[in-house]
Amino acid sequence: MKSLRITTLLIAAAMMAGVSIAGAATEGRIIPTNRVSLEKNGSVIANLTSQAPVDENALIICHGTCMVKLRGVSLVAMDKTEFAVKQIGDFMNIYVKQGKVNFIITDTSRQ
Repeated sequence: MKSLRITTLLIAAAMMAGVSIAGAATEGRIIPTNRVSLEKNGSVIANLTSQAPVDENALIICHGTCMVKLRGVSLVAMDKTEFAVKQIGDFMNIYVKQGKVNFIITDTSRQ
């Protein structure tokens, strides 16, 4: 009974963490090859090793190459790149603190 209660609490905590990370998410996805850290106000709030929603209010720190797929644009950031992305309607702002980000623009008018 006690282990069931602990398991339930752990599942609830994991769900709440997912909600807080995805709270400012765009339609985009982060796809790391190794690991990505999300940083807010100088503190790491998450370490991701698999695909996850993009948090527009966080600095994305790539440990290895990572890809960010957004509506109409794919970004590929190199190892040790620190950047943030914010999509507002048809516009996108990309802030690169350090490193290199390549991009591919796709035509979404036919979709």
